[in-house]
Amino acid sequence: MRLLKVLSVLMLIVSVVLIGGKCEEPVPTPTPCVACIRSFRVSEGFENWLETVESWEDLKSFVDSCDFAFDIDLFGVVDYWQTPDQFFHSKVGDCDCYSWFISYVFLKRLGAKKAYVLWMVEYMPEPRGHMYSIVELVENEFTVVNINFIKGTTDTIEGTVSLFGWRDPVIIQIDEVK
Repeated sequence: MRLLKVLSVLMLIVSVVLIGGKCEEPVPTPTPCVACIRSFRVSEGFENWLETVESWEDLKSFVDSCDFAFDIDLFGVVDYWQTPDQFFHSKVGDCDCYSWFISYVFLKRLGAKKAYVLWMVEYMPEPRGHMYSIVELVENEFTVVNINFIKGTTDTIEGTVSLFGWRDPVIIQIDEVK
C-alpha cells in the first residue's frame, strides 16, 4: 500500500526532473507531467473566456457543461493530465483534468492566494486514485473543490485530507500563473 504512494511521488519528481521544468504539451503516459501543467500555452479562446469569469458560479457553470470520461476511454492510456487550456477546449476529462482546471481558474481569476491539487488513494479492495482542487482564498482557509461542488474548508493544508476517508495524500502546489 505504501509502495503505491512512494511510486506516485517518484513519478511526479521524475516527470519534473526529466522534463527540466518545461514542456509544451503533457505526455500521454502513465507518468503525469507536472511541469507540463505548470508551463502550458494559453490559447486566445481560453484567455478570452477567463476574462469573463468573475465568481465560483461562473466557473461552476462551465464545469457543469463538461463531460466526465476516464483517460483510458479518451486517450487509450491510464493517465493523461490535460492542461487547463486543453480541458477548456475539449470539455471532457477525468478528475485530474477538472482539478488542474479549477485550481488554475481560481488562481488566475478568482483571487486565490495559492492553489493546489490533492491526489489521494483509496483501497476498496483495489487501489484507485482521485484528485481534488484546493484553493486558499483567505489566508489559512483552504477550500476543497471536488469537480463541481465545494467539499469543505479547513484552516491547514494538511487538514484538507481529513475531509475524506482516503489515504496517502500527495499535495501539489501550482507555483506560477502566466
